[in-house]
Amino acid sequence: MAGGTGAIGRNLVRSLAESGHRVVILTRGTSREVGGTSVQYRQWDPYSGKVPIDALDGAYAVVNLAGAQIFAPWKAGYEEEVVRSRVLSTKAIVDAMKACKDPPDVLVNASASGYYGADGWDDQPVTEDAPAGSDFWGDLVSRWEAEAMRAADTGRRVVLLRTCPILMADAGPMAVLLPLFRRGLGGYVRPGNQWFPWIHITDEVEAIRFLMEREASKGPYNLSAPGIVRFREFTDLLASKLGGKARIPAPMFILRRRFGRAAEMLPNGKRVVPKRLNEEGFTFRFPGLSEALDDILRST
Repeated sequence: MAGGTGAIGRNLVRSLAESGHRVVILTRGTSREVGGTSVQYRQWDPYSGKVPIDALDGAYAVVNLAGAQIFAPWKAGYEEEVVRSRVLSTKAIVDAMKACKDPPDVLVNASASGYYGADGWDDQPVTEDAPAGSDFWGDLVSRWEAEAMRAADTGRRVVLLRTCPILMADAGPMAVLLPLFRRGLGGYVRPGNQWFPWIHITDEVEAIRFLMEREASKGPYNLSAPGIVRFREFTDLLASKLGGKARIPAPMFILRRRFGRAAEMLPNGKRVVPKRLNEEGFTFRFPGLSEALDDILRST
């Protein structure tokens, strides 16, 4: 697993290890915080293409979650890092899979709902057969997915995880929003009636496992909860659960300064729906926003 020490990866590794799976984490750093006798660590360098092929050889699956954080300060050069960390890591993994004597059966590769772009929104449901956006985000995710799909050239099964913003206490949007809302400083992003697709971290992990283990699953999947809401509904509900209100719109210039190009997605949320997950029988533990927020707030 690449990206096994990140926000999604930590939770997925823990789930797999608790189920008795042996997990090998490919890491560039020295963190060993996800432990256990069934978890091993191997060094790799995706930028130079150095991947320990023996770690992949004979494995059932490769899960690639590598990629620089989106909602982070975009300092000079960070846009290039966002692109390279996704495209080059995926290229390195697929090249290593092709070099294996006994290649993994399936590649489960991170993607994003940014595939559909951040160049406007409407009320039409966005399913997996919708076209890519024509902006920076659509281009980035298209390149990312194209690298992953090269694994299918050798008959490997490829699953693409078009993940929406993940709700969890210690990472993602909630890590930014909770401190603000608890101080009464929370607000919405104009216009407010744009969509806010989301998924609870528990469902993210279980959906990844479902798609990894289900041999008929392949291609792109929207990892989004059925209970999609509009942005202002999200902020109003979060504020009410914390005993306040979210009346003040957040100025876009502050969001751009804080999150760079990632801020483009906030006023342009699309109505991303989990059509293929529903068709294939996946059951969400947190289909609605209210119960998802209750679960997260209980853990903080």
